[in-house]
Amino acid sequence: MPEHNQDAAKRPTILVVDDTAESLRFLATTLSLADMTVLVAKDGAAAIEVLAHASPDLILMDAMMPNMDGFETTRRIKADVAFQRVPIIFMTGLTETDDVLRGFEAGAIDYIRKPIVVEELVARIQGHLENARMSNASLVALD
Repeated sequence: MPEHNQDAAKRPTILVVDDTAESLRFLATTLSLADMTVLVAKDGAAAIEVLAHASPDLILMDAMMPNMDGFETTRRIKADVAFQRVPIIFMTGLTETDDVLRGFEAGAIDYIRKPIVVEELVARIQGHLENARMSNASLVALD
């Protein structure tokens, strides 16, 4: 059994923030099948609450949510030094260039348009996780 626990510890943890129950279920299932641990939040305030208790390896952020949208949520997350290096990927139906630019300006590293193509999403997540691991390893080596 210890090997299983070690494998579980290596699984990346992804926080999915989306106000649509169907999207949360779809993404949780998809990412779990891709051997990722999934945390969910139904809005920006819930995401910030989750971050008070967990430190995900990557965040998938819906742009359009009631109360606090994904842009504001991302700005608040990135304002916290503990989460500045956590990659955030926007996923949204917003397709205008201005919306994409707002996502990057808020602190996102990628922007995926809905409807989501599963293979593309998983590939992007894996690529950003690997880049974050290499970046963090380099920073640790410099320290």
